[in-house]
Amino acid sequence: MQYEVDILAVGEESKSGDAIALRYGDFVNDPSNQKVVVIDGGFKDSGEELVKRIQNEYGTNYVDVVISTHPDSDHVSGLEVVLDKLAVGELWMHRPWSTNNELKKIVESEVGLIELLSVNKAKKSLRAAFNLEKKAIEKGITIVDPFAGHSTLDGVIHVIGPSVDFYNSLLPDFEKGGQRSIGEKIKSLISEFWHKDELEEPGEDAVSPRNNSSVITVATFGSKNFLFTGDAGVRALASASLYAVSQSFNLATNIHNYQIPHHGSKRNIGPAMLDVIVGPIVSQGQMSGKAAFISAAKDNPKHPSHRVKNAFIRRGVKVSQTCGQSHCFRSDGVPTRPGWGSIVYCEFTNSHEEED
Repeated sequence: MQYEVDILAVGEESKSGDAIALRYGDFVNDPSNQKVVVIDGGFKDSGEELVKRIQNEYGTNYVDVVISTHPDSDHVSGLEVVLDKLAVGELWMHRPWSTNNELKKIVESEVGLIELLSVNKAKKSLRAAFNLEKKAIEKGITIVDPFAGHSTLDGVIHVIGPSVDFYNSLLPDFEKGGQRSIGEKIKSLISEFWHKDELEEPGEDAVSPRNNSSVITVATFGSKNFLFTGDAGVRALASASLYAVSQSFNLATNIHNYQIPHHGSKRNIGPAMLDVIVGPIVSQGQMSGKAAFISAAKDNPKHPSHRVKNAFIRRGVKVSQTCGQSHCFRSDGVPTRPGWGSIVYCEFTNSHEEED
């Protein structure tokens, strides 16, 4: 099976986001023999870029499946552009307002421009997701609730998280953000050694319930498996990993390419979970044959974390970051695009400055 996975460079300055387009099939020999999937759309301008990429590189105006991983504006906003300008078969998204009356009041309340400017990020993001639902209904697009076990008919895209129970446990606190340190942010010079993770285990509330509700998917392209994580944290990844094991699928041994969650934030993953989904630390210089990517704006001061990158690298994983440069992972035999070079992978850093 041929495939291309495009990781768009989202964020011109400091605001990171996620926008991913992929296609698979036999599109080299038969351009019409392909399936197209979009996973998150970044901001509005990212949505415009997604549309251009799909039209110009994939040669189509049709997207089989659009996946909105969770209601955050840096993931949702561009998807409205995709739905508006392309024909879409299905939209996979969670609609927390459909079962939670308090969230329903938030998305359905009428607010003026002045009031909207003062609305917190959670409410703005929920409204953006609600607008996406309205756009899908207006366009007659089928909306699917993507819980663990759901997949495309061909089984290529498979949801491994969240489960219905885990998702419902998050709803009562859906407006809350993740735990943040209070006070002046101080950067420290950190020295790292190969055999020891400096990445610490995140706290129980380090990631917001909205981020932990992220749709986690595995894409299986023949013998290659990709893991897409959105902004999931440790709790969400642990739940998804358990589901995968129940399906006789081990993330550490079966995944070849990873999306590092939440733009490489150190709040979303720790050494223990890395051992579960990637594997243990290997000898220096040993490579696992795996790769991971981070979608982060080129001038973002906190994403990605050097400690996160090092933690993946010491497990034998090649790590790349967008930071203004889009990436394309492709199968053997798929021609490279004119003007596109090879992906540059990060080096292990023995010393770096980072916020504690």
